[in-house]
Amino acid sequence: MTPGFLVESLYLPAQQVGGDFFLVLPCTEGAEETSLFAVIGDVSGKGLQAAMVVATLVGGLRMLESRTPSKVLAYLNRMLTGHVSGFATCCAVLIHQDDRMQIANAGNPSP
Repeated sequence: MTPGFLVESLYLPAQQVGGDFFLVLPCTEGAEETSLFAVIGDVSGKGLQAAMVVATLVGGLRMLESRTPSKVLAYLNRMLTGHVSGFATCCAVLIHQDDRMQIANAGNPSP
């Protein structure tokens, strides 16, 4: 993981699978891992249909090179528009070791 950060998590879906998701990734600037990128969100609906949209979102996030929160949310919006019924909310944050944060929010309560 990224030196200087400790991340612990627990995910308990209401059913076997669901539409809530999160992802935490190290962010490299140059050759060093210096910050963390985190995304938390919720896809409308329940069960397998919502879980399939989550799988698409998480796969897209893992392939995306940018870790700029606003660019990430714009990308996810383009990726989903016209391809899924319902909607997704999402909050993305880039956390730097010097306590700076960049946040972009799309439909979630304020962080």
